[in-house]
Amino acid sequence: MSADDVVQRIGGSMGRRRFLSRVGAATLSAAFVVLGLADPAAATITVACCHLCRSPGSTCCGARPAVCTWSWTCCYTSGARVTLYRCIECYCNSGSDCDSDCTGVTSSRIVNLGDC
Repeated sequence: MSADDVVQRIGGSMGRRRFLSRVGAATLSAAFVVLGLADPAAATITVACCHLCRSPGSTCCGARPAVCTWSWTCCYTSGARVTLYRCIECYCNSGSDCDSDCTGVTSSRIVNLGDC
């Protein structure tokens, strides 16, 4: 069985767009884990497809500028709709480690970017 046959068989049960978005999300997640860029165990709050360190707020660091941010996008399926979100971790303290784990994260955000 060729790779094309596998894709056709799996993709036949769901729409092409939905299938490709899931394959893309799974591939990116696997790549981030292999490269050490994501630590799912460090995330504590899940909103839609965003696994965040803190409950999301409307601003990153309030009136202060962020020292740095860590962000990624993901597609979330709810019913027949697939929505693209930007997940953002904000590091607001100057002594923060600006890396991909929850140490130093002072706030989190989620932004709806529209259809995936």
